[in-house]
Amino acid sequence: MKETRVAIRYAKALFDLAIEMKILDKVKDDAQLVSDVCLQNREFVLMLKSPIIKEKSKLVVIREIFKGKIQEVTLKFMSIITNNGREDIIQEIMDQFVIIYKRHMRIMPITVKSAVKLDKDVRDRIVNIIAARRNVSVELTEKIDESLIGGFLLEAESLQYDASISRQIKNLEKEFDVNLYIKGF
Repeated sequence: MKETRVAIRYAKALFDLAIEMKILDKVKDDAQLVSDVCLQNREFVLMLKSPIIKEKSKLVVIREIFKGKIQEVTLKFMSIITNNGREDIIQEIMDQFVIIYKRHMRIMPITVKSAVKLDKDVRDRIVNIIAARRNVSVELTEKIDESLIGGFLLEAESLQYDASISRQIKNLEKEFDVNLYIKGF
């Protein structure tokens, strides 16, 4: 929890700087790239979290990996984070930056899990309903989960709508567990 608060503060500082410098979209792309590198490269993350590897060595690795691929301001920001001993939460900072960016741009990421791939009409209806009700742009991610049997599960921020067949079956099981017969009548 403490790391999340710190990550949000750093991300907000980078966000404010990017707005001031009028390079918000470019820095968002940088943040996404850094986060993706962290997700795909476990050794890089372990190096960042290692208390044995010196700060200077970490800075050299960060510069070698990202120099020429991200904005200079993002690279300097990552150097400041490393100098402050917070390199272990670089991925979380960049993830928080992307979240702040999406809120600022009124983009709502939603995830739809279904047993089979949604057809275009259903996908468009879901996107249009949420966009109209929330007055946002919708970023839809689809996932296949065969355990749902049918229907779908929609997750958006703190909201969840479960219209799956497996949920309906579980609800029926609960109803059947209720004993309507009362002894003594």
